[in-house]
Amino acid sequence: MKYIKSALPFILGVPAGYILTLKVFSEIIPVLFGTMGIVYPLVLYSTLFFTILFFIVILQRMINGKISRLLFICLMLTYFIILLASLFGRHAYESFLVFDPLTGFSDALSDREMLLQSVLNILIFIPAGYFFKGRSIPVTLSTGAGISLILEAVQYIFKLGFFDTFDCMLYIAGICIGRYVFRKIPLRSKKL
Repeated sequence: MKYIKSALPFILGVPAGYILTLKVFSEIIPVLFGTMGIVYPLVLYSTLFFTILFFIVILQRMINGKISRLLFICLMLTYFIILLASLFGRHAYESFLVFDPLTGFSDALSDREMLLQSVLNILIFIPAGYFFKGRSIPVTLSTGAGISLILEAVQYIFKLGFFDTFDCMLYIAGICIGRYVFRKIPLRSKKL
């Protein structure tokens, strides 16, 4: 358990920093600095490094109980904003339904980009498992399934993606992993 507690900030911090850089900073940096020359990659990779470092430090402080309750609330709000931006911050395009989860699974096995997307879908929902740490497994699974279905339905209705049952399963897996992790490693915060 000691190794998991030590590795958790890296396991969650690296994808969190990557997603934030990919979804937010990679859109802002070209506007501010352009894309010509060495400045763009230098700023982009520096931003990626410092964003990952920020998440690792914050997660280490959270696990060791050295974070205020106010900062914890701000971090959770930031997490949900990033989650919603990554799920719904896309341009509208054609939407369709994929009911067979084996289609998504075979796509993930055959395409490297789809595999990365699948892993990120799991990782981005691990922090949501914090809210299920005191719940039973059936409650976690049923609530996770309901949340997943709603998210996928919204993406489908507003043509921000497609309804994919495999994605629903990945979201549920992330929530369940988070539930397990936060039951084993409770986050503590200092009083304000």
